[in-house]
Amino acid sequence: MNNTTEITVPLSCLTVSDLNVRRTPADSASDAELKASLAAHGLLQNLVVHRSESIEGHYDVDAGRRRVTQLKELASEGVIGEDFPVPCILIEDASMAVEVSLVENTMRAEMHPADQVEAFARLVSEGSTVPEIAVRFGMSERTVEQRLRLGNVSPMLIEAYRNGETSLETLTAFALTTDQKLQEEVWNNLCETRGFVGNYHVREILLEDRVRGDSRVAQFVGMDDYEQAGGGVTRDLFAAEDESGIWLEDPHILHDLADRKLAAIAEELKQSWKWAEFALEFGWEEECKFSKVHPTKGELTPDEEAETDGLMERLREIREVGVSDETREEYDKVNRRLQDLRVLKASRDTFSEEQRAMAGCVVTLDYYGKAKVIEGLVRPGDIPKGEGGRDSGGYKDAQTVAREKAGYSKKHMDAMRDERTRIVRSHLSDAFPEAFDLLLFQMAREVFALERYFDHALDVELFRYGSRHEATGSIDVEALPTGWAKESDDGAAFEQMRSLSEQEKQALFAACVATTLRGQLTVDATVSPEVEMVVDDLGIDFEADFRPTVDNFWGRLTKPRILAIAEDTLGAEWADAHSGDKKAALAQAMEDAFAEGDDLPEGVTPEGREAALAWTPAGFVAD
Repeated sequence: MNNTTEITVPLSCLTVSDLNVRRTPADSASDAELKASLAAHGLLQNLVVHRSESIEGHYDVDAGRRRVTQLKELASEGVIGEDFPVPCILIEDASMAVEVSLVENTMRAEMHPADQVEAFARLVSEGSTVPEIAVRFGMSERTVEQRLRLGNVSPMLIEAYRNGETSLETLTAFALTTDQKLQEEVWNNLCETRGFVGNYHVREILLEDRVRGDSRVAQFVGMDDYEQAGGGVTRDLFAAEDESGIWLEDPHILHDLADRKLAAIAEELKQSWKWAEFALEFGWEEECKFSKVHPTKGELTPDEEAETDGLMERLREIREVGVSDETREEYDKVNRRLQDLRVLKASRDTFSEEQRAMAGCVVTLDYYGKAKVIEGLVRPGDIPKGEGGRDSGGYKDAQTVAREKAGYSKKHMDAMRDERTRIVRSHLSDAFPEAFDLLLFQMAREVFALERYFDHALDVELFRYGSRHEATGSIDVEALPTGWAKESDDGAAFEQMRSLSEQEKQALFAACVATTLRGQLTVDATVSPEVEMVVDDLGIDFEADFRPTVDNFWGRLTKPRILAIAEDTLGAEWADAHSGDKKAALAQAMEDAFAEGDDLPEGVTPEGREAALAWTPAGFVAD
């Protein structure tokens, strides 16, 4: 650069220039990394300055705003002196400041992640520890560990990433194992069978036959006991910092420990029941094979009943005026206390000695990985028979007990039920809020509750298309008011749901409907026109919501089909220039050309870029 001089300026004499083109601040993590680097290594790149017009002996910084800002922070913290000597390049012609600032901020190339991985690995090999590297570069130890984990990936795959043949996400999937030979085998097999290597498929292969650390059985056994028993663990440093990023490599050890714990509980229960068994899985289908005896319901004391009545009255008062920010805390507190009283009442349920002599129980796991005991199960051969084959010995099903208590015959009770239902239906048909609450309660609990429910109030069947994760994967479930759906007591759950605001209910209802939507493309043989009308009403910008990548689109097409799309959008010249590319390279080039952003990829014309950003796959938008 002509008309420049290298000089050293005291830090206190430097001020950020108004001509510096960098206006948008970097994120705090990037600033922390820069600050740590300056503290550990000093200033490795000169600032660019010009003489201040207002203060003699001072200089305005045209390029290096972040560096001088972090240096001043270090000075305020006493790490360096206020007059710390800062190497600078002085521009004699201040009119060049804007141009120099722009060049300095736009022409700098970021270090490729693959290079950073290799650099960190080299530091460790030279004796640096993870905490030392974290401090020197202003990163968390977990971030450093992630970079080092990537250092275990085969050099062949690192090179493929550097050449743009795979993504960083896919590289992190390979880092699940340190076996580089296995990594290369998986890569070669996927390239041969699928034509592309995706993050999902790599994980699926490497984690086959392993158990998630947040599974019910893993939660029940506990990681400490599992590892003490010799169980191996794979920790995915690139997943969330909880058990979802842990995979247990020895299912036989895990299940053996779980069986032992459940067996110990069952052995203790045998002292109270005719029999007791354990099972890791015990669903509705297994439970239906048994008859059941039911306990005598527990009761609350008069004082507890009075407290319950008072709490219910307070809930009604709050609901009448609407739950607000001011009353929300009290409302939740009242609901929690009511739930405690329901649990207390249920804990006082009792089985008779005759019932315990006839029935047994199964200890299994609930959704949260806690032991759950299902009591009062009667094997078919254990039901006492009296004369004429009728049940005797005190066994009666719950409905028979209820009918006899009401003083009805079975036929009479059925008739009375029909009459009452007719009356309720006539009133409910004109009561939208109540009808809506009943439907929303069933829909939301079916979609978002943790366990499958069967005893619904409405004769309505709800179907999710795909697994629960697939159905809700595109919905921000965390933002929905679904806490009540985990409540095991139906009455308490309904009370909590009814307390939601109308806006919350509407959001929940829309999310429930969304999970039941059948998938369709506009090019399918049969298309539901009502869905497409709604899609039109929603005004969805498919171009913004879906960008084709190697994993989700280009890698699944044949090379001739990719080139045909390229010619239609990017132009014949671009397609001809890439016709000799291998499919993987071509697919990556298409991903780059069609990706979001303002940059113009190499070789792509402005017209081609505009067409690429406006493009969507066939079937997304109706012709």
